Amino acid sequence: MPAPLTGATLVAQMDGEETALFLFGGRARQAKEPVTQFYSGVYHYRPSEGKWSRKNDMQLGRKKPIQLAMAAGVPLGASHILLAGGDEGSIYNRVEAEMNALESGDLTASERRDSLWLHHPGFFNRLLVYNTVTDTWLDAGQMAEPVAVSTAVSDGNTVLLAGGESRPGIRSASIQAITFSVETGFGWLNYVVLGIYFTGMLLLGFFFMGRENDTTDFFKAGGRIPWWAAGISIFATTLSAITFIAIPAKTYAADWRMLVFNLTIILIAPVVIRYFLPFFRRFNFDTAYQYLELRFSRPVRWVASLLFIFFMVSRIAIVLFLPSLALNAVTGFSVYWAIVIMGVVTIIYCTSGGIEAVVWGDVIQGFILIIGAFLAFFYMMSGVEGGIGTFWTSAMDNDKFRTFDFRFDFTQPVFWVVLIGGLANTLISYTSDQSVVQRYMTTKDEKATARSIWLNGFLSIPVSLLFFLLGTGLYAFYISNPGQLGVVNPNIDSVFPQFIVSQMPSGLAGLLIAAIFAAAMSTLSSNINSVSAVVTADFFKILCPTASSAKSMLVARWSGIVIGLFGIGMALVLAAWNIASLWDQFNTFLGLLTGGLGALFVMGIFFKRIGGTAALGGVTGGLMVLLLVKNHSDLSFLMYGFTGMFSSVVLALLLSLIFPNRKKLKVTRGRI
Repeated sequence: MPAPLTGATLVAQMDGEETALFLFGGRARQAKEPVTQFYSGVYHYRPSEGKWSRKNDMQLGRKKPIQLAMAAGVPLGASHILLAGGDEGSIYNRVEAEMNALESGDLTASERRDSLWLHHPGFFNRLLVYNTVTDTWLDAGQMAEPVAVSTAVSDGNTVLLAGGESRPGIRSASIQAITFSVETGFGWLNYVVLGIYFTGMLLLGFFFMGRENDTTDFFKAGGRIPWWAAGISIFATTLSAITFIAIPAKTYAADWRMLVFNLTIILIAPVVIRYFLPFFRRFNFDTAYQYLELRFSRPVRWVASLLFIFFMVSRIAIVLFLPSLALNAVTGFSVYWAIVIMGVVTIIYCTSGGIEAVVWGDVIQGFILIIGAFLAFFYMMSGVEGGIGTFWTSAMDNDKFRTFDFRFDFTQPVFWVVLIGGLANTLISYTSDQSVVQRYMTTKDEKATARSIWLNGFLSIPVSLLFFLLGTGLYAFYISNPGQLGVVNPNIDSVFPQFIVSQMPSGLAGLLIAAIFAAAMSTLSSNINSVSAVVTADFFKILCPTASSAKSMLVARWSGIVIGLFGIGMALVLAAWNIASLWDQFNTFLGLLTGGLGALFVMGIFFKRIGGTAALGGVTGGLMVLLLVKNHSDLSFLMYGFTGMFSSVVLALLLSLIFPNRKKLKVTRGRI
């Protein structure tokens, strides 16, 4: 304990980074002191650090700190704590003073003491809500029956207070229910803006529909995409709606330590261009996994393709589900309708217009994202008391701009973890993810593709800074306006959508929500089109080599439709069962598989002695190593990609001593 106290309130709640303990108020009578001291202090205990720290006192605005003991406390939502009732100590101290006088021989003191008990005005009657992230308080109203020494429990939106004392020595048999709610509403103008956006996306797909004559057009756009459009498309594909919502939320709750993770593309781009891009471009592969058959064997290609399809279908579901969940929390818009509308519109325009519709849709959606983010930051600053100056002071005083943490603690997002994990995950995405690699094939030549990769990398710097600024801006805004944040929002990821809906003018709010849909649909369209390419090129054309071009196009379109509908179905199941936490675990498991995919390409390009058998054995062993690490260590999940890739390559090299590579490849002028 941080101090010798009694009657303090101890509550466990997320502090933005981990579940921590918060200790409020309390009382203590020091030796030789005539009366008990009541305290207003707040202490914070973070298990990962193993120590207590002092927070701001219990205080509403600039008013006098509130000294309080024997209050009931309960966590609310993702980052709030309710304190109900309790004793401020003024009457308690007066009773103590009369008892001291009685001990000193003042016989009339007993009457005054009894009068204080009999005419007690009641206990503290305010409901105080504490934000564990911003360290601020708000007054949530008055209690119907103020009590002390009560017990509080919560089922989400409703807090139940059972029993307690209504007066000193007088127990209460009542159970009080306190219900919190978040006002939701979107407005007709916002719906009009969303309608215009969705209509535009549908028209885009129909516009390009007549230009897709065969699968080369459908999946590669016949090399007609300008390098700058391909670069923006790569950027928009890797920036999903989850990222659009999660980066500001993460920065609001924590700091900037994850920034390095987002900027590692600058270090990976020259590696991809120098060593990987020539294989994809010069051999004119239909999919990234075609290389694995030529380098290893067809079983390796099919294993990689199946892993990719499994991962992408699941990713489609989560990209549909989680943004819909966040939007529902703040707008009241149905989770089910959000999933269906996003999914169906995306399926129509990406299966109608092929990769051209996807790429140009990404360009439009990318501009919507950036414009929307700038507008949101402007409105945040206009709502902060003191503007940019207060924003900067609040962020600096609370270490919100901390970017580099050089501790050697691989369970936390320290610099080494973020850098190594970021490099590994970026390398995996830009070399083994068909939804990214497919963009490499849409430009006229290898040089244009290299320029698109560099453009994507350079775009990542200012846009990442902008999204991290949004999170810090939210922090400053809610310090100035603690009552504007919904206290029962179950997930901190809803903090940015709630700001959009509640603080931005109608119409602009619709544009920002359209930006969230745009981020989701950009990723969805890329995922659907890339899975369609894998199904068509890696399976259908191999199993049906004599199929006509028209039949291949039919398979390409219908496979995209089926995959998209399957993803929608999985998202609807998640929404119906409300298993977001289980889905987090499932998605973590899927993330374990991508390390093996990346490892196959690293083996193929850099290690000639590894053959197909050793490669498959290495990937299988690497997955087992990762599962052991996940279940029996506290290693940060950011290191999973590196651990999986490194262990797979090492195990494959060891297996190559037993199963050497016997496949000879002859490369002549871009042909194998």
